[in-house]
Amino acid sequence: MDSAHESELPGWEVQNSMTVFGWQRAASGYMASCSALSKVHPEESAASALFQRRVGWSHPIACTVEEGMEALLRGLLRPSETVLALVNGPLGRRIAEVCERLGADVILMEQCWGDSMDSGDIEREIRRRKPALLTAAHGEWVTGQCQPLAQIGKVCEELDIRFVADCTATLGRMTVRSDEWHLDAAFGRIGTDAADTKGTAIVSYNDRILAKLLHRQWGSCPFLQLCDEWRSFKHSPALFGGKHALNDRTIHRWMDDRHRMRQVAEERLHAEALECGMLAMGLLTAVVSESKLPYAACAAVPAGADGKRISDRIRERSGMKINLVHHDCNGDYWSVAATGWQADRGRVLGLLDALEAELLKEGVRLTRGRAVQAATMRYDREPKRRKMEIGGMRNGD
Repeated sequence: MDSAHESELPGWEVQNSMTVFGWQRAASGYMASCSALSKVHPEESAASALFQRRVGWSHPIACTVEEGMEALLRGLLRPSETVLALVNGPLGRRIAEVCERLGADVILMEQCWGDSMDSGDIEREIRRRKPALLTAAHGEWVTGQCQPLAQIGKVCEELDIRFVADCTATLGRMTVRSDEWHLDAAFGRIGTDAADTKGTAIVSYNDRILAKLLHRQWGSCPFLQLCDEWRSFKHSPALFGGKHALNDRTIHRWMDDRHRMRQVAEERLHAEALECGMLAMGLLTAVVSESKLPYAACAAVPAGADGKRISDRIRERSGMKINLVHHDCNGDYWSVAATGWQADRGRVLGLLDALEAELLKEGVRLTRGRAVQAATMRYDREPKRRKMEIGGMRNGD
């Protein structure tokens, strides 16, 4: 390839050999194939539907959520710029740590884990600090808590502040209105388990984000390279097949509305069964229902019981993830995410039985068998037709 041709390729000096190989291939005949393009555009339209983004861009990126988020923030932030980070769980703290690594002046607005922040307090802090960027997590799967974002985005747009949200715990399972909430950029993950850190990341951003990124030099903005990789490679005959080979069956099924809604309904049912069993033990509800994630079951640790020891024993013996959340105001509580392989009737009943046995060992007074009975009654109340629609609850009827 001659030097004249090399100069016509944008970012030639920063691209790897596979990118160059994709650019060298003629794509005119491939682009004319409607059957090939039909495999590409549904992914973008499905991603936009998940984020409810009408004006902007939504698409998967070939990295994890944290890697994509760091690539975006690297292009948005300058050293010593002020970032206001809303932290009430590990996902919110993860964004703050990424900003700190990039040299930003991070101001933490923290809340007890398990509590959502008041929108009025956030608005007053934004107007007082006037940061360059605001970060927040829409949901925290560890605490089972959801943070309302509707009122925050309006203030950010009014003050010309970029608003970046982590929707890993809520995308596909709760409504995310990117345009209505004025989210400049939002990240999520495609997968069946909300607690799994792996999986294909999916990003949505608007023209406000793109305009700021374009002020940076091409070679110093990894996020633009990731986005350009998606736009270029999805039409490349050399790399199109490889992209779809990486997107396994789980990803395609998750992007399908019908399958995803069945799965969300199944997770909600298992979470309700867990809560019924915990209440039957005499455990108190720990999270307000209005701000609780639909697939999470939360219960307070009873007095006299060692919550950490119980959760560790259950995880060692059954492999079930039962998270212990330390709440400064109302005491510790357990949170269980009924997603992925934990969204199973047999495992839900097994978890309740194990929790009941561990509480009895700790000397907590309760009647044996009530938890499993209450959860079974919740499953039995589900209409038979509804059971068939959500997959028969796997180990159920």
